[in-house]
Amino acid sequence: MSKFRQFRHGIPVLLLVAVVGIGAWAVPWSLAAEPGTAGAKMKLITREVSLGKIGSGAIVESLAVSPDSKRIAYAAGRGEKLVVIVDGVEGKTYDRIAKVTFSPDSKRVAYMAKRGDKLLVIVDGVEGKTYDGISSLTFSPDSKRVAYMAERGDKRLVVIDGAEGKMYDEIGEGDPVFSPDSKRLAYMAKRDGKWMVVVDGAEGKAYDGFLRGGRLVFDDTRSLHGLAARNNEFFRVEIRIVEP
Repeated sequence: MSKFRQFRHGIPVLLLVAVVGIGAWAVPWSLAAEPGTAGAKMKLITREVSLGKIGSGAIVESLAVSPDSKRIAYAAGRGEKLVVIVDGVEGKTYDRIAKVTFSPDSKRVAYMAKRGDKLLVIVDGVEGKTYDGISSLTFSPDSKRVAYMAERGDKRLVVIDGAEGKMYDEIGEGDPVFSPDSKRLAYMAKRDGKWMVVVDGAEGKAYDGFLRGGRLVFDDTRSLHGLAARNNEFFRVEIRIVEP
């Protein structure tokens, strides 16, 4: 399970490449605008809304922009420590910081941090429990729920809204997957050499493994599918959620 991306100081350079297609030659001369005349009568009225100045020690690669483009968050150095600055407001200091993430509705912020030899997730400024490893931090579609994978010793678990799920030997690659209505959470887990789909703690059938890159996909709020293998045979695993 991957833990932290190493941040590097420096500003990335964007290379803009303009490509002219062959189809441009097919424009009749009578329809082509004279150079310098296109849009001559059009005016662009610009309004600037400041999102705050870049603070000292800012790590550009950590920059996160909210989906509505109205908020900015990033990590910054404070001596040998790091902080996350959200809308100009600094959080607590940590040894490492990774994956600064806004919720889909742009109202919430979460990130992973390291303090000493332990890792934790901070959501809206509130610290979660500490673990030996953390990855795959994700918000639900409605922005109300947060899930991530964690390590404790040689075991793995998924944490949902601060509540710990069952312990497994491994958790499948990729983020845990929320249903479209945000009420369900699914992931792949391994115990005693067998893999299974887990939905809200309920375990499905056992398989030898799931296909690499074959993520779980919710087809609607009560059904999902994935790709698995058992006894040298591939399966499209279709799961229907039935409540009592």
